[in-house]
Amino acid sequence: MLFSVITKLACLLPWKNWLPYRLLLSFLEITAGIPMISELTVLPWRIRWPLLLGLTSFGGLCAAAQTSCMIQGTGLKISTYLTEKLVTMSVTSLLCLGIFGILF
Repeated sequence: MLFSVITKLACLLPWKNWLPYRLLLSFLEITAGIPMISELTVLPWRIRWPLLLGLTSFGGLCAAAQTSCMIQGTGLKISTYLTEKLVTMSVTSLLCLGIFGILF
């Protein structure tokens, strides 16, 4: 809920329509981020789809914060989790780009 509120408040700022800002903001929280990316009509769908799939596989920083809370005191490292999620996001996006390159 906190990340959703932060995202909504950040959308009130004057530079809310600046493309890099919107892309970064979309990775805070997956539920708000997916509509943000899908509404970026300045980007062709061949770019939006890999971004959407990457965000979906990453889960957003909100999910990372929740995971961090859950693994406290277990000896597991959040840095390892984030690294693996970033690798998964990258592979997912690259596979999507590759499929688009082959099919379209």
